[in-house]
Amino acid sequence: MVDRASTRGIFTGLLSILFKAINIHYFTRMTIRRALNMGFMMTWIILFPVVLIMLPASAGAGVPDTSLPFCKTPYALTCPGRNADTVREQKIAKIETELKGRAFEKMLDDIEDEGLKSVLQKFDDIDSVKPKRVRQSVEKIFYEKLREEFSRYISENNLPVNLGDEMVKEALHIAIEEAESISPLIKEKMHTILNETRFLAFQNNVDDNSLDDLHALYKLCTKSFEDNAFATTLKKEKVVVICPGEMIGAIEFGQEFAFVPNLKLYPLVMTLGHELSHHFDFKHYPSAYKQVLEEMSEHSSDFKKPVEKYMREITADIWGLKVAKIVMNKISNPLTRSKMYAGSLNDLCGSEDDGVHPSGRFRIETLASEYLCQ
Repeated sequence: MVDRASTRGIFTGLLSILFKAINIHYFTRMTIRRALNMGFMMTWIILFPVVLIMLPASAGAGVPDTSLPFCKTPYALTCPGRNADTVREQKIAKIETELKGRAFEKMLDDIEDEGLKSVLQKFDDIDSVKPKRVRQSVEKIFYEKLREEFSRYISENNLPVNLGDEMVKEALHIAIEEAESISPLIKEKMHTILNETRFLAFQNNVDDNSLDDLHALYKLCTKSFEDNAFATTLKKEKVVVICPGEMIGAIEFGQEFAFVPNLKLYPLVMTLGHELSHHFDFKHYPSAYKQVLEEMSEHSSDFKKPVEKYMREITADIWGLKVAKIVMNKISNPLTRSKMYAGSLNDLCGSEDDGVHPSGRFRIETLASEYLCQ
């Protein structure tokens, strides 16, 4: 006689197979599984026929996208000219200068101390203000004004303030659930970490009265409008910081597809997926990435250092690419999707192997080709 636990295990295993086949929404999966674990076997009686009916609808899912223009010449489409990275840098620098100039003038209008104003001729002069408490008060005013100007820039481009956070997180939840080589226990830990992580961008998510957060952003990436985003921990809270330069790059290079609903900041999709996953990358769960390590070892000649040195960035790249594919597969036009893939990767153009990050060419031609086109 088969006991109830064994029966539930058999059904749950079959459920997992069917879930992958029809790509059921992650949270729906979790709800159903929890119901089963609580012993609600009636759920199966109701859901099993429904799942079987839905199964044919997934026919053709998972077909390689080798017909996409991107998949034929990924690097050429992503980096069409030798100066692709320079053009991006110039656009970001121009907008940075404009926004900081306006913020600096508005900051001076708010400062009543004429002596203090006399030493503030340009933005860099803020660093030389003494004593420290006065400098901090000046910094607070300046970054409040700069955040207002940056928010206005975001608004003028009709962009969502939330960056599509939940859409990216949901796609990453799905990617985690579909990763066959990762154990259920580690998957649950990854889901939990993902739920606990928040995005911190300069124009939002910062308490107006939180000087600590403003200073954290100041030190991390606002002083130079760095074209970057990264995962870090602030006051024991896991965050992903999106620097202004990264957002400007996404905005300026994403204008062609601003008509796409919920994807106005599509060039950030891969970046956000990449940075979110740094909180559960190779450093944190090396056992979950044994298969990836084996595969990357075959490319050892492409790296300056042992492959293990690159595994944090490679595993984060893979998650980011999976997120990009899940999100952008909603776009049916192959040329549009190819351009969106390329736009998501264009900040890698010209980047060299630095001993931690593989070269941009490897990340586009090898990683992106495999995870976006297969």
